[in-house]
Amino acid sequence: MTKPILVVRWRRATTARVISFLTGQNDNSQAEQRFWEAIDFPDAGKLLQLPGFTSEAITADSTNAEALTKMDDLARKTLVALDAENRPKGVAKRDAIVTHLLVQLASGSTGPR
Repeated sequence: MTKPILVVRWRRATTARVISFLTGQNDNSQAEQRFWEAIDFPDAGKLLQLPGFTSEAITADSTNAEALTKMDDLARKTLVALDAENRPKGVAKRDAIVTHLLVQLASGSTGPR
């Protein structure tokens, strides 16, 4: 099983790009070669051509509903949450959000978002 790789490319004068690489391919050596070639490429756009990579993110203060809506629209299970300076603050996981909401619903409590 291939473990996911999270790549954060930060440029002071521009925005941060957060990209994740997940592969279910059997030929991991070929996938890794394409990944490292893209890393060496001067433009992050090459990475965005690989399966599983995205420049999409949510803000750190997004609600659960906003995060789930964006995940649904993009057909993604996770999104990176960015702070006010566009730096990664965390990762929003669909399964974790849904579990949290179901526990709240089942227990009748109303907690944070």
